[in-house]
Amino acid sequence: MIAYITPIARQNVPEAIMVAAGYAWAVLMAALGLTNAVIALDFELTTWAWFILVDSVGAKLGAVALH
Repeated sequence: MIAYITPIARQNVPEAIMVAAGYAWAVLMAALGLTNAVIALDFELTTWAWFILVDSVGAKLGAVALH
């Protein structure tokens, strides 16, 4: 993730924080992917559509807000 950080952020944010943020995004994406697979296979189409449109987008927006 460090390669995508702006130069000003690299100067002001410790590298450990940037690495931790990268791992946090990776965990979030893995969790969303696993949850997506479970919901797609075990629930109705409307439940899966709700998850994709609301929950997964909301989780990503929440992560952006935290960053």
